Amino acid sequence: MAIVISNDELQVSEDFFYLAMISSKNYNPQYTFPLEDSMLTKNLAKKSFVICQLIGGYTERDVVRICSRVKVEPFNLIVEKIKRVIF
Repeated sequence: MAIVISNDELQVSEDFFYLAMISSKNYNPQYTFPLEDSMLTKNLAKKSFVICQLIGGYTERDVVRICSRVKVEPFNLIVEKIKRVIF
């Protein structure tokens, strides 16, 4: 699983977007962001964590299905955590 972290403009102009991976493992808590059910539009099957340092570029054909969506406020917190981890 993964979360789209880039803006819509990038996807429209380049047919490309950035994803941060999601895992049920929390091996390096200093680099993860815990996802709570209240942050999502649909609960995930397992407790999950955004892996803030594991980011890649993808296209729409790489996406298998959408499991849930992150609400706006928690999404902004995730982006801030990613910035702190990477930069």
